[in-house]
Amino acid sequence: MSSPGGMEERIKGVMAEVLEVEPAAIGPAFDREAAPAWDSLNHLRLVTALEEAFGIRFSMREVTELTSFGRIRRAVAERLSP
Repeated sequence: MSSPGGMEERIKGVMAEVLEVEPAAIGPAFDREAAPAWDSLNHLRLVTALEEAFGIRFSMREVTELTSFGRIRRAVAERLSP
């Protein structure tokens, strides 16, 4: 990953595509309440898309905790850290 900003933009792109929102709408406070399409099925689609985009895997516990952009950003960064 080239930079934290690049990682954030990739996360926003994945989230925007799965949740059918504009990337610009996704900020630090963006969560399940902000996206009507963020239901249980799309949550699983989002997790799968993030895992594929970054070549990572989340534990089941992490999957249940990925409920906001901030939490997703933190979890991806932790997975990508050496």
